[in-house]
Order: sequence, then structure tokens, then C-alpha cells
Amino acid sequence: MKRFLLIALAVPQILHAQSLSTLSDAEAANKDALFAFHQSGYQLVDPAGDFSVYKVASEIPKQMWYSLSKDERAAINKVTKDDISPYEDLNYMEPEVKKYVPVATAGEFEDLLSIISSQQPGLEKLFSQLPEVTPTDREYNDARFFTLIDNLNASIQGRSNPLIRKGFKKMFAQVITEEKAAGIQPTYGEPHKWSEEFSRKYKMRSPLLINSKLLLALSMGRTNRYMVSGTEETLYKWAVSQERNSITLPEMFRASYRINNGDVYKTLLTIENILANQWRNVRRELLPMTQRLKPIALGFMYSEDRFGTWYHLFGMMLYGYVEGGLRADFVGRIEALGSSMLSPKINKTQKQWMNKAGGDLGDDLAEMVKKNSFATDKLDEEALKDETFLRQSEDYRDRIQVASDPAISAKLNGLENSLELSSSTLDLKKCQLELLVDSGQGYNSRRVQKLKNVNLNAKRKFISLGDKSEVIQKVRGFVSCEGQSGNRAFETK
Repeated sequence: MKRFLLIALAVPQILHAQSLSTLSDAEAANKDALFAFHQSGYQLVDPAGDFSVYKVASEIPKQMWYSLSKDERAAINKVTKDDISPYEDLNYMEPEVKKYVPVATAGEFEDLLSIISSQQPGLEKLFSQLPEVTPTDREYNDARFFTLIDNLNASIQGRSNPLIRKGFKKMFAQVITEEKAAGIQPTYGEPHKWSEEFSRKYKMRSPLLINSKLLLALSMGRTNRYMVSGTEETLYKWAVSQERNSITLPEMFRASYRINNGDVYKTLLTIENILANQWRNVRRELLPMTQRLKPIALGFMYSEDRFGTWYHLFGMMLYGYVEGGLRADFVGRIEALGSSMLSPKINKTQKQWMNKAGGDLGDDLAEMVKKNSFATDKLDEEALKDETFLRQSEDYRDRIQVASDPAISAKLNGLENSLELSSSTLDLKKCQLELLVDSGQGYNSRRVQKLKNVNLNAKRKFISLGDKSEVIQKVRGFVSCEGQSGNRAFETK
């Protein structure tokens, strides 16, 4: 979670807060020690850690509130040796892997998808919605080839929620049931809470303390300091020993589950902690850990923010596991709203889905563990496949580039909101026509007009595009016909 949530929780305190600039040297040194606090191992009763959480949580919003210069804000977000665990190298980054761009010449469209598939297995599935036909017209063939090359360099975030809730329940059940058969029994675990000693002294002193210790630690990205599971190093070393781009969600969950001997709370906490170690690092996408993770975001050729989606998902799952789905939903939506307000020009759609939907997954897992609802007769290896719990695709035809077939004449009558369609060279029967319209806000694949049994030939067809009060500027169409392999595409000028 990011710090907007912490600011929102601390607004009453900020209004009468003391700025760091007014502190004495001794007070400032004490605050430095508080910021550097790190539990030495697993410790549920920790008054000193509780005090550090409280004081740092009180101070961070004030720093951000009073910081006016870029230098001060950069200092707050700078990664130091205190931010990471001793088993990590602060300076080591994995070499960046460039996006694959096929080297080929125009006219080789027929071989292009097989070339892509051989070098990046599974990638050809992303192009199932692109026009894929081999017309005799060389101009169109070449245009489609270069359009496909351009689309390979695209990076489009999906709009839809990538998380399939029922699929996650199946995946968790599969992993735990398999491990149960191997002798590891699931236990709920004991979440970290404010100690009685700390609560007696401080609970009534600050509005921040009406919140759980877990929420404050998550909002600062510091669970790895204040809620150590003691097994982080083992899980981290396992993770970085794996191949790049190989660790799936069930594999990470299983590894942590085994290391923590079936304690599901510590399973989630350990994963969150190894992710939290360097969340402020601007090059976190190149961290050895990050490079081992498979992307979980939904998108077209989209692999950015691998760290952010994993980190936010496990943070919200952990919170939902301990605090329940309703509280997690509220917290996740506050975080998503705040993140959008602070960075309105940055598309964070997929990460926001992790914030908004991750808590329910943790809540489901907690209920399963409490009820011990794991039956060996329900084992199904399909539950461990990504497509079971992660949405794999959506309709990207509104956002990718499309090559228009020159054999299709498409003219828009803006006054009548109608489309005139014909072809002087084609004679296609029983076609399905899918139309996307742009009314000034861009195309939207959620609004597709479908027509069946359309004949495409020299005879002009006039197609109504709906309400005349809507000012349509462009139309993009996709044609699939009986007896024809693949699709043709067109777009009005």
C-alpha cells in the first residue's frame, strides 16, 4: 500500500503536528533510531516495535505534508541500507530484457506468428483478435505485417479485473490439500497485534491507534520491519534461485506454506515481507526477486509494474485474511482513490484491481482455513494453471492498431449516424460484422455492435449506428465470413 492511505488515517494528527525542522538534535537522533528499527526475528509481543510503528506512522504523513521541495520528497523516498534485509544486495540489479521484436521482411506474414511462437511460446495467443487472413492483395498483406510489428511493441493495460475469485479458492484449496496429504496441516496462525503494555500507555493518545498494527505497517510498506516472520531469508533465497519469469502465484504460495509449516498467516506475511524490502526503489522492476515473478496483470503485451501488482495483491490478501473482506474492501478503495488523486496521469488500472479485489481473496482463504474445508477427493491439477485464477484476455481491438483492407469501402454519414459499406472486388456471404464507434472519447470494445448474415459485395449496405444525438467521428469494423479463414478489418477516415 502507498502512503496516501497513511495520510488519510492521520489527517486529525497532521493538523496539529510538529514539523521535523523544529526538533532538537537529540530529538532528531531519536527519530532516526525509530525509523531504523527492525525486528531481529519473529516476535508477537513487541512493545518497542509497537512504539516505533506508532511514532514513524505519525511522522511520515507530517514529512510528506510539510515537504515542499523535490529534494525533501526525494529524501523521504530514498532507499537506504536500513530499508532492506541483510540477505539482499542494495545495488545489484538484473540486466534489463528488451521486448522481443521479430526481424523479418514484408511479405513474410504467414511465418511471423510461428517465428514469434518459437521464440516466446504462448505469445501468439495475444493475436487471436487481430485480422488474420491472407488476401491476394500485396498492399494489404504488407500493411497487416507492419501493423502486427507495431502491435508487438505495444504495452496496453487491461481494463478488467484480472483476479478470478472462484479460481483463487480452487487454487488455494489445491495447494493446501496436496500439502496436507504430504503431512503439512494448515493452521490459521496468530496475527501481530498491539501489545497490552503499549496499548495501556498509548492507545488513547492518537487517532492513528484506533487502527490495527497491521494496517499501519502495511500503509507504510514496513511489515518487513515490524512484523518479521523469521522465514523471509529462506523464501527469498528460494525465489532468486528460480528461473526468470517462472514463479507463479501457486508456486510462491506453496513455497512459503512449506517453509512456514502450514501457518497460513505467516505464509502470506513472509511473501509480503520479501516484496516490501525495496518497494521504494525506483528500479524495483529489475530486482532479482521481481525478475523471477511471472506477470499477473491483464494486458496486451503488458509486462510493466510486475512488482507493484504482486506487492499490492499480497498486501491486500494479508489484510483481508486478518481483518476480513469488508474492511479490506474499504481500505483498498481508499488506497486506489488516493493513488489516482496523487498520480492522475499514470494508468494504474491493474494495480488498483489488486487493491480493490485482493482483500476478498484473503478473506476467502481465512474462511477455508478456519473451516478446514480441504477434501482430497476434490483434487484437480487444472486449479494450478494461471487461466484458472487469472483472467487471460479481453477485447483489445479498440486500442491496438488495425490495417484497413483496401478492398472494403466504408463511408461514415455523420449526419445520419449511418455506415455505407461495399466492395467492388469481394463477394462474401453470410458474414458477421462487428463495429466499434468513436464519439470523441476513443473506441470502446465494451460497446460492440454486431450484425449477422451480412453480404459484402458491390451492392451498398447502409447500416444504422444508433442514436442520432451521438456525434460519431470514426468507425472501426471487423468482418468474418462463412468459408473464409480469419478476419478482415476496415476503418473510416
